[in-house]
Parts: sequence; structure tokens; C-alpha cells
Amino acid sequence: MAGGGDTPIYSIAEVRALFRGDKVRLTSDAYDYLQDVACTVGLGMLGLAATIFEKAYRSALRGRKLIDAALLKSAAKRVLIPAGHLEDETLNLIWHTGERRRKMAMGG
Repeated sequence: MAGGGDTPIYSIAEVRALFRGDKVRLTSDAYDYLQDVACTVGLGMLGLAATIFEKAYRSALRGRKLIDAALLKSAAKRVLIPAGHLEDETLNLIWHTGERRRKMAMGG
């Protein structure tokens, strides 16, 4: 979806190859969220996805050894939203990227 194109910058296969956890399991919605972050132009994309993943990974190691989209979104809030703020435009941008990616996958 670079520059409004019709394919994601990073495929789900590339995201799955890049983000793996030896000691934790990632759910399919976790990979979808990481793809949304990695494909959001203007955010540092892959680097930001890696930062969010690392925070979630550390949290998962202390907990149930599972990374899902909810844990990644929580980590994204800690990374992207300054203390005391409720909402951030960046989180909405990631959400819109995911919506566009899902619509393209459905042929629309």
C-alpha cells in the first residue's frame, strides 16, 4: 500500500518470518496487527512494529506466553501515547491501514 498502491508493503508471510518468539506463541490476529503497523507509511513502519513486538514479547514472557492483538495494542499505546493522553492519531492511522489492507484482500 505504499503510496496508495494495491498491495501491502509487507506481506503476511514476511511479517510471520520477521516476528517469531521462541518462548511465546503469536496468534493470527497478532500477525495481522504487526502487518498493519509495518505497512503504515510514515511511522518508521518495520522499526515501530519491532519496538511494539519487543514490549509485548517481554510482557508475554512474564505472563501467559501468548502474544495476541490485544497485547500488541496495549504495547503500542505504551510506545506511542504520552502519559496522560487518552487517544493518539497514530493508533487511528494504524487502524485505517489495516482496514484498507483487509478491503484489498477481499477484492474491494
